[in-house]
Parts: sequence; C-alpha cells; structure tokens
Amino acid sequence: MVNIRCSHCHNQMAMKLSQALSYDKHYCSYKCQGDANRKGTYTQCAACSKLIYKSQSDKAKSKTGNVFCNSSCSSTFNNKNVKRNWKNGISAYRISALKHYGEKCSNSKCILSEHDLDVRLLDVHHINGNRKDCRIQNLEVLCVLCHAIKTRLSGV
Repeated sequence: MVNIRCSHCHNQMAMKLSQALSYDKHYCSYKCQGDANRKGTYTQCAACSKLIYKSQSDKAKSKTGNVFCNSSCSSTFNNKNVKRNWKNGISAYRISALKHYGEKCSNSKCILSEHDLDVRLLDVHHINGNRKDCRIQNLEVLCVLCHAIKTRLSGV
C-alpha cells in the first residue's frame, strides 16, 4: 500500500501500488471523479442570484446569455423583463393595424367585404410571415376566411 493524494480534492488516501501505477489520475471517491470531469462553470441565476452549475452546452442553448436555476426563476424573470406586445389582453399590433387600415378586409376580391363584419371576424396578417415583425408596413387586415386561405396557400 502506498499513500497518494486525490487528484481533485488533494486528500491523502491509501492505494495498492499496482493501482497507483496503472492510472494517471487518482480519486478518493466517485464524487471527486465526477466533479473533476465537469467542463462547465458555476454562474449566478439571472432571477434569484443563486450560484448554480451550468454545462457549456446549457450556456450555448441560451439565446440571451441568461441562465436560471429552474423554470420558476425563468418564468419570473421573463414576466418582469421581457417586453410583451399586449395591452389589456389584446395584442397591440392588432389595435394599431385596425386603426391604420380600418375595420375592413383589405382583400379586394373578398366575398365577405360587402357585408358589415364584426371586428372579431378580422385578423391581422403578417405579410413576411414573421410574427415578431409588427411594423405597420408588415401588417394587413383580413377577414378570417381570407386570412385562412392566404396562410394555408402561401405557407406563411
């Protein structure tokens, strides 16, 4: 038996000479071995500032660079800090488009446009297909029928 030090925590331990010669690194426990093989880093949760371990792949998945200790912290942070496009339960871009273009279907060939449509039967279509692009130039007001046809046929 020989006395050697753990490669991770540097505690002294006894080991057979044959085992000591057969490996480059020696660990006193499976915990030390697991901790030594971790490639990530400890960082703070963006919501509660708790110190958490995150692997490199977990950090790479984050689009903003923010990491969280659990889904509750993530939801809390996003609800407070992410700019939402909603006012009183109604999307703000819908209100803007209806005010700008009027409460009628913009499709000139629409069979429903000659009737007075309830505003609830009007949809706001994103022309380029990107729902995050809410510029007024990218919006058009369509009745639900025209909107369904346009989105199903064009794939937008």
